Amino acid sequence: MDTAVRSLEFQQVLGRIAHLAESRNGKDAIHNLRPGLSLEELERSFEAIEEGAGFLHRVPEILIPELDLGRPIYSGEELFGTLSFLNLVAEIKKLPVRKDGELGRLIGRLNPLQRLRDELTQVFDEGGNVRDDASSELARLRKLMVKVHDQLINALGRIINRNSRILNNDQIMRRGGRFVICVKQALRKELKGVVHDISDSGHSVFVEPEDTIEDQNLLEELRIKERREIERIFRTLSKKLHDCRDSIEIDLNVMIHLDTILARARYAKEKDCTRPDLNNEGKIRIKKGRHPILEEVKKTMVVPLNLQIDSGILIVTGPNAGGKTILLKTVGLLTLMANSGIFVPAAYGTTLPVVDKIYAKIGDEQSIESSLSSFGAQIEIVKHLLSEATPQSLVLLDELGSNTSPAEGGALACAILEGVQSIGCPCIATTHSEDIKTFAYQREGFRIGAMGYNGRPTYQFQADYFAPSCAFVVAEKMGLSEQILNRARELVDTEKGRFEELTARLAAEISELDEKKKTFDRELAELSRMKNLYETRLEEIEDWKRRERREFDRRLKKILRNARSEVERLIARLSTEGPKRDLIKNIRARIDTLQPVEQSEPSREFAIGARVEVNGEIGEIVERKKDQYLVALGRIRCWIHGSQLKERERSSDIPELHLRGRRRDEVAYLLDRFIGDALAQGDLVLRIIHGRGQGIVKQEVDSFLRKDKRVKEFGVDPLNPGQMQVRLYG
Repeated sequence: MDTAVRSLEFQQVLGRIAHLAESRNGKDAIHNLRPGLSLEELERSFEAIEEGAGFLHRVPEILIPELDLGRPIYSGEELFGTLSFLNLVAEIKKLPVRKDGELGRLIGRLNPLQRLRDELTQVFDEGGNVRDDASSELARLRKLMVKVHDQLINALGRIINRNSRILNNDQIMRRGGRFVICVKQALRKELKGVVHDISDSGHSVFVEPEDTIEDQNLLEELRIKERREIERIFRTLSKKLHDCRDSIEIDLNVMIHLDTILARARYAKEKDCTRPDLNNEGKIRIKKGRHPILEEVKKTMVVPLNLQIDSGILIVTGPNAGGKTILLKTVGLLTLMANSGIFVPAAYGTTLPVVDKIYAKIGDEQSIESSLSSFGAQIEIVKHLLSEATPQSLVLLDELGSNTSPAEGGALACAILEGVQSIGCPCIATTHSEDIKTFAYQREGFRIGAMGYNGRPTYQFQADYFAPSCAFVVAEKMGLSEQILNRARELVDTEKGRFEELTARLAAEISELDEKKKTFDRELAELSRMKNLYETRLEEIEDWKRRERREFDRRLKKILRNARSEVERLIARLSTEGPKRDLIKNIRARIDTLQPVEQSEPSREFAIGARVEVNGEIGEIVERKKDQYLVALGRIRCWIHGSQLKERERSSDIPELHLRGRRRDEVAYLLDRFIGDALAQGDLVLRIIHGRGQGIVKQEVDSFLRKDKRVKEFGVDPLNPGQMQVRLYG
């Protein structure tokens, strides 16, 4: 595994993650991350990282003290560091994590040891200094020290005032822990006392006046007693800390683990990593995978890797400098990261196997110290993998069988691949050998793929595909002389040259066909979409025609019934009153009113959220079923035919959807209908009113809009936090 860790550049990735940890212990723990966890343990680790990512801005800096919990006595610095650590533990315990989540279970193991914290807090202030009231004896000593100190300073001040003539300055100084004054060397004998120092120039001596010696001795005695009292306090606290060492050790381990989790979460955010799906079946499905170290070196967007292996051995061919080795390193590195509890730089849906070990032969493992040639080094690796690998292992072989006779190396490589196949573990091997390509072609348990080539390397992996090595092309681009290249072409076996030429032409044609297929698939998808759209529209038109026909028949029957009744009534009047001019004129006018009216234009369709008028009442459309609309009139809701509705203009031209008072499970349905109707009518700017309540409706609206691909952008109205402005794609 150490060879794989080195060749796959896993240690460099760990170094980047360790840099994001905040404690030295956390950095060390990250450097020691290695595969070996079970699928269940890895899933728990991933869950903790996902939860930790949501608290990165709320977690205080994790500072972990260096404590030897086996010692009986601790220094003041260590005791204060323990207090700071326990205060940090108490803060971490307050984080609003899910109690049943992995991070919640981890933090739940912390014990801030409140009683020990209180006793430490009574001794230390925020700067780590011992408080005056740490004990009654310490308070008495320090009070007396202040009194003696003030007496001493006053006495020295009086001596300075009386002897200013013999002094070089009027400052009180300290030498060797004693208070002194600066006396001129020539007048030294005029002041009795103890000399503690002489200036560099020799012009001044620093004298402790005789009158202050007793006070200075008393002050020194008090300092000694203060130090001994502090030592006694530290011994008492050390015993209490020692009694809690088991709980503190648990807290230390939990905080170190938390530091590594947060560092991995920061790395995932920084590198746009995702949580991979894991499996125990050896399946590999990488979607848009990226090698993080390559990204840093290139400082540009690298071509992502898309690759799938459900079982067996994959042989990767392709041009020189086409990305075969990077493919191996990317697969291996992402597998190492996932198996060490680290999110991977790939798209969602990436699936990686849980492995017990990775065997990687990548690059030249030549060792002068071990007297191993390049070929010998790769045989040494192969020997170990054939004897130690299991079905849970992953094998990565770069240019197997190289660095020796092509014929013998190719045969040996084929035999080794058969040995790997018998183990039953997934394997990826790169090669330029035609013997290996021929051996693997259409053999059960083997697949062949290639790094793309269409006149130049595309760095994209293509399954079930051949690509030439293109040694002459690469050499030419790197500036090798034309004379050498021409001679090389002459020396190449004719049949082999034709095979290479045919392979290159085939690769170019396949690449061109792939591009045409992609274009055809896009056009076919668009045609299918338009066909479905037209069929839907046609069905809607036919449905509208049937509705209008039924409505026309109903009105016609009603008119005929009314006409028959009116004619009968008028005939009765004529029979009674006889023919009169005014009566006949009136009858003709009444008959004219009974003529069938022409079919009116179909009532327009209304969008969800539209304001409408019904019999003088103003309401809002909240739901629709064909030509029936559910209209909210205050607190009353009723289904009304569209022909009975009149649209009312709003204060603005922006369509609105009122969701205040709605249940959570109604929001997504109403938003979907509202946006669909708006697009049908050409409205690209919408307003959604969710209110300022507990924020439940707002959360549902925000969640829906983030996922809806029809939405271009949205945000809370700065003038009215109770509503959102939404802009749709045209």
